[in-house]
Amino acid sequence: MGLVISEEQKLLKESATELLKVKSPLYKLRELRDQNYIPYDKSLWNEMVEMGWTALLIPEKYNGLNFGYVGMGQILEETGKTLCKSPLISSCLLSSSVINLCDNEALKAKEFPLIINGNKTMTLALEENSYHKPYDFKTKAKLKGENYIINGSKTFVIDGSTSDEIILVAEIVQGEIGFFLINAYQNHTGNLEIMMRSLDWVTNQDKIKSFNLKIQKEVSLVYSRTERMKLLLLSVLLIPLLSLSFGFYQRFSQKAR
Repeated sequence: MGLVISEEQKLLKESATELLKVKSPLYKLRELRDQNYIPYDKSLWNEMVEMGWTALLIPEKYNGLNFGYVGMGQILEETGKTLCKSPLISSCLLSSSVINLCDNEALKAKEFPLIINGNKTMTLALEENSYHKPYDFKTKAKLKGENYIINGSKTFVIDGSTSDEIILVAEIVQGEIGFFLINAYQNHTGNLEIMMRSLDWVTNQDKIKSFNLKIQKEVSLVYSRTERMKLLLLSVLLIPLLSLSFGFYQRFSQKAR
């Protein structure tokens, strides 16, 4: 049974199709590759911002559009068709969703406007294995006085080497997860090494290797039990990323004909 979309979602999809057809044909990906592997086209990213794509999942309370994951899925399907590189998944799908689930209203009021206007890019550092196993955390955060000491490593961090901030997921106690907001350019006590260049440039999957961080307690985003984490992964990833995969499939199936 096919996914039934509303008239508004259909219009959103059509507008994405037109923009990406003109501004992000397949040869644009090759141009980025040939220009020393530029992560993404910033002029195209600015147009995405103007189209309101960065606000799709953000609540209206924070000047977002609150258009939902099905709407975001329509956009990602079209980006998949043209193999368009942008921070949409890392900033607008993953990071916006994590922040929206937290209870820190001051943080939302601070971060959401920056995501909407495209002035800040963010990503989620979750995975630690060579395959999808989101509940197996070796990264631990231990509270010492007013600071957390975080040790571990992460894999498959989308846009890890180009994002301004990283939402780092670590286990605080067994069954309880902490989300920590890390400024990628700020000097921390400890080491945050992002390894990317030898990895997959097309999908921007980076690796954060062997970090040891000391960060202030108030930097913590939200504590979340495993059940809430499962809800996050299901709601955030399923529809939009299936749509993206479908876009990839359409692109390559057309090429094979």
